[in-house]
Amino acid sequence: MPTVPPDELRRYLGRIFEAVGAPLDDAREVAAHLVEANLKGHDSHGVIRTAPYVLSVQEARVRPAAPIEVERET
Repeated sequence: MPTVPPDELRRYLGRIFEAVGAPLDDAREVAAHLVEANLKGHDSHGVIRTAPYVLSVQEARVRPAAPIEVERET
C-alpha cells in the first residue's frame, strides 16, 4: 500500500472536489476533514468517501456549490 503525506493528499483531494464544481475554499475544507478523519483512525469517514461524494455530484444528488452549513456540533 503506498503512503501519501497528508498535505499532499489534502491538495489532491481538494483538486478533485474543485474539479466537480466545489468552490476552492469548500473543496479544501472537505479534503482536510476527510484526511483528518483517516489520521484519527476513522477510516470509514475519511478519504474512502471521496468516490461516493463525486458520484453523488455526477448523479445530481449533491450540489457542490451549495453553501456548507453546520447543523449540529457534538
